[in-house]
Amino acid sequence: MMMQKVAAYCRVSTDHEDQANSLDNQKKYFFEYIERNPMWELYQVYVDEGITGTSTKKRHSFNRMISDAQNCRFDLIITKEISRFARNTLDSIFYTRKLKELGIGVIFMNDNINTLDPDAELRLTIMSSIAQEESRKTSERVKWGQKRRMEQGVVFGRDMLGYDVRDGKLFINEEGAKILQLIFHKFVNEDKGTHIIARELREAGIRTAKYMKQWSNTVILRILRNEKYCGDLIQKKTFTPSYLNHEKKYNRGEEEFVVLRDHHEPIIGRELFNKAQRELDRRSHFDEQKAKHSNRYCFSGKIKCGICSRTYVSRTKKRKDNSVYKAWHCYEAANHGSKHIDKAGNTVGCSNRSLNDDDLKLMMQQVVKNLPIDKEAIFDNLCRIVKSMLKTDAQNDRPLQLRDKINGILQKKQTLIELYLNKDISKADFQQMTSKYDLEISALKKEFGALKGCPMVYQEQDQLLKQMADTVRGLICGDVWDDTFYRHILDKIIVRENNVLDIYLHMLPEKRSYLICNSVQMRKERNNVPFELLESLRYHIESSQGTEELAHMEIVSTIVHQLTRNLSIDEIKAAGFDTYFVDHTVGLWPQAASGTPFSSTFFQSKGDAITDLHEDMAAEQKARTTYDNILRMVKDPDIIDPIRFLREREIVHYQRFGESLRIVQEHLDSRNFYAFNPEFDK
Repeated sequence: MMMQKVAAYCRVSTDHEDQANSLDNQKKYFFEYIERNPMWELYQVYVDEGITGTSTKKRHSFNRMISDAQNCRFDLIITKEISRFARNTLDSIFYTRKLKELGIGVIFMNDNINTLDPDAELRLTIMSSIAQEESRKTSERVKWGQKRRMEQGVVFGRDMLGYDVRDGKLFINEEGAKILQLIFHKFVNEDKGTHIIARELREAGIRTAKYMKQWSNTVILRILRNEKYCGDLIQKKTFTPSYLNHEKKYNRGEEEFVVLRDHHEPIIGRELFNKAQRELDRRSHFDEQKAKHSNRYCFSGKIKCGICSRTYVSRTKKRKDNSVYKAWHCYEAANHGSKHIDKAGNTVGCSNRSLNDDDLKLMMQQVVKNLPIDKEAIFDNLCRIVKSMLKTDAQNDRPLQLRDKINGILQKKQTLIELYLNKDISKADFQQMTSKYDLEISALKKEFGALKGCPMVYQEQDQLLKQMADTVRGLICGDVWDDTFYRHILDKIIVRENNVLDIYLHMLPEKRSYLICNSVQMRKERNNVPFELLESLRYHIESSQGTEELAHMEIVSTIVHQLTRNLSIDEIKAAGFDTYFVDHTVGLWPQAASGTPFSSTFFQSKGDAITDLHEDMAAEQKARTTYDNILRMVKDPDIIDPIRFLREREIVHYQRFGESLRIVQEHLDSRNFYAFNPEFDK
């Protein structure tokens, strides 16, 4: 007989360890037991310490033993008893069967079971069930005892920022308490957001609690929501649904919470804490913001920073007028601010720009509008497919199904007659089954007649087709926004330096590039324009076009500067642009429509912000009215499309001037500007 390599498995719980069943005693016992058998050779003792027996997922030594068995590294396993091997009946049967197929037996010493014996599985099932039931009862006793202790005020859990947990009681940690007070002060009194607070704490070098990696907005939110800081205690926030896998879940009302008010000494006063809760509720204007998923928006996970390669994340703000502003920020910038060196000497943050969500949507719609595809062909194909499917559903499917059912029942009646004639069934059975089939046929015919005579099916079908056709046309022409549609066609957006966006679509290799501009950026860029260019533009700005055209000229000058700033004088001359820098008579607006050259006499800026903005808004509306009249009279598509674009531009300008006017008026109102002007009122 050959020597057998024998493995031993033992498991203990450090919380319930005693001298008789200690780990050392088990290991010593297995060594001596195997040495007494001359045909056995010890391969290895596998040990799991402080691990539950109801599941094998986290038992690393157990899983390593099974892996070694599959590699045929030993021939036999011995263990003390079934409860040491597994308290889960399914696990016990599964693994002993698996080992038996490999020719490896398991000996349960106290239970006197060898899995290679013929009746071993029956006895193992009985004993495993007993062990599993023992675990269930133990789990119920522990949970009952824990809840009673919670009701008595005993704190379960670890140390936290501001509190140390000792012997089931909370003791204030002064260092952490100061940090908590600072966080609540910044949030409530300084009106700072969670991202800004986290960044300021990082930059100040303030240490987190032991279990925290770093300060983040989610950490700040958890702190602001934690009722323990105002002296209350809520326990049973998580629970364990199954004693077999011990997986914890958030308590969403499945079990009763244990709530104790004024349980311990607070760090934050209740009034300040309640203010923080009201402010959190006010800022959390969307329920969807609380959802934890990264694919809720069209642009989620698809905007990449061209500087630091991080993904852009969305941020929303609620304005004073209750409107919502939504923008996308580089993750590095959102968490660390602009690029800088922190106190530890690390380069953190990112200086790439943020993106307005509405601007991105307009940009994507423009991309779709400009796609070099036959939109009409796509529209016709989609409508034909949808129409055929609707027609099949509405006209064919249900009547055919009813007709097939009626024919099937008639066939059954024919079979029933044959059985009766052959005297295979009695007359009573024949009459009973015939009556049943007649009732079923009557009901089906009634439904068939109602469906066939109802014209609403076709009316609803035509109406639905029209609605779907309008939606499809709007989508493929870029006139209608739909998150799902644009999420599927958009591959990624790269935000590069100098405000350039590269847009990539699925299945289309070419990128689409856009330049994002804003008035603040333009004013900065204008200061970088060469003096010679400013001198040539000065003649164009001194015109009767008014302050609107001044803004337009700033845009043009910025674009010209961006296009030419890296060109040499010779390259500019070779491109034919040199005259634009020298002779203003070939500029963009050399003279008015009447032929009269522009001069400062006709320049209509009054120097008063409110006056000029009202004038700008009036100019935009006059232009919009002109375009409206053109669109009413002209039917030529080559004219309609550019005029419609110009009309939309005027509307956007009007809205932006209106927003500027609102801001100016609010600022002036704050100083009682209309009642008293210090320049001339004494």
